[in-house]
Amino acid sequence: MRRLEALIAQSRRATENQDLTGIGNDEFVQYYNDAQDRLQSKIQQEHPEQDYWANVGYITLNSTTDVYSLVDLEDENGTSFKSQILASSAVSLVERSELSTFSNSESYVALKYISPNERRTGWGYFFRGRDIIIAPKPQTGKVRITFTKRLTNLDIRRGKVGVISPGSYLQLAAGTVPQGTDFANIDYCCVIDGDGTIILGEIPVSSYNQGSRRIFTSSTLTGVTTDHYVVYGKYATTHSGLDDIAERYLIEYCNMRIFMRDSSNDIRFQSALVNDLEKEIIGLYAEPGNDAKYIPILETDYLNY
Repeated sequence: MRRLEALIAQSRRATENQDLTGIGNDEFVQYYNDAQDRLQSKIQQEHPEQDYWANVGYITLNSTTDVYSLVDLEDENGTSFKSQILASSAVSLVERSELSTFSNSESYVALKYISPNERRTGWGYFFRGRDIIIAPKPQTGKVRITFTKRLTNLDIRRGKVGVISPGSYLQLAAGTVPQGTDFANIDYCCVIDGDGTIILGEIPVSSYNQGSRRIFTSSTLTGVTTDHYVVYGKYATTHSGLDDIAERYLIEYCNMRIFMRDSSNDIRFQSALVNDLEKEIIGLYAEPGNDAKYIPILETDYLNY
């Protein structure tokens, strides 16, 4: 899919809003994020069995609690990461192992989803908000969770990386002026490469000096180079994680929101177009159903049995 800037430019032309002093880029960015969130939620609801955005995380169990976060998980090596889970209902599989460290020989057994009333009488798990409760309270072991990851937020390039001072500041390249909301209103930013791949996320922003173009942060800025770009948000990208087929939907949804904002007479036609595209794309994300349901038996000895 093309970079968000290209999609916004197309929406501006389609809705006749090419004057940047009218509707700002931040509003377009919000509408594109709304479109992406809506489409992923619809696909998840219609096809919960699909695993297009499946991810795996681990929890190390201990005897002090039976309540664990679905947001703060570990990878296979025990390194913590933010799961960015879509919702607790987006968990498709919960498995437990008696071993407390990961190994290739480790054997996991699926846990059963239970109601809170079964907590004292049976083995299983249930959810409370963004937490998972393992019953009965385990002593040791690991839990492996397969879940649907929320698509990364979209944003435009706010500037190119110029000077890097680890633990102090990140200076934007000369000639760079952040578009839209000023950094004074941003708590976190993110560094990406030219393809939108996140190089470093969750960079805390303490302040921004417009004259020097410096973003002051306590981050060590590991892996950041002058080939990279800055976007707003803890985790953000310029390229949607949806397939290319969804690009038209994102554009038309944004156009619809702009027409609604402008009280345009085109809104009725635009709404119908968005609904049609939504149904078409959701259908394309269904599980493949073209496999043969029955395999012909050609062994005569078996047929004569």
